[in-house]
Amino acid sequence: MELDEASDALGVPAGATTAEIRSAFRARLRGAHPDVHPNAAEGPAQTRLIIDAYRALSDAPPMAAAEPELRPEVHPTERSATERSVTERSASVRLDGPDTIVFDLPADEAFRWLLSVAYRIGDVTYLDRDNELLEALLRTTGGTTLSMVVTLQGRSNGTTEAFLTIEPLDVARGELPSINEVTALVFAQLTGLSA
Repeated sequence: MELDEASDALGVPAGATTAEIRSAFRARLRGAHPDVHPNAAEGPAQTRLIIDAYRALSDAPPMAAAEPELRPEVHPTERSATERSVTERSASVRLDGPDTIVFDLPADEAFRWLLSVAYRIGDVTYLDRDNELLEALLRTTGGTTLSMVVTLQGRSNGTTEAFLTIEPLDVARGELPSINEVTALVFAQLTGLSA
């Protein structure tokens, strides 16, 4: 896809910053995603076009005066506070099946840990703090974009369970990882945080 076509597909000007491209991508994806609009005939094709446009613009060489990538959902001071709380508290995190990670933490703290990991391994595209739900786009080594959705459920015993699901958002390029592999990746990142 040409850069001008990609800019038109996302509705961003030529030379848009990384933050502008990401914001436009998220907005367009929310409007066309088949999970949001399952009956729209053009949903999957439109989603594929949006993903291809984002890839084209993301893979473009950076502009000389490009802004640093910003993540507006987590303010830098909040992120450092989260990382401090992770190292100060020796809470256990464990795997519980192929798609579940259990935290000995309240749901809001577990959510912050998972959010930090999601930013590290992918591109957070949806965040709902009230319902403790997040989506991140992950790119496989073959170049396929996966949607990873994490939902949390606090338990009365003080633990929190995080349930992961994955779904390819475009045509599979090479072998796709299993849910076990993605859960293991998130778990490895979490245990690195808690060390």
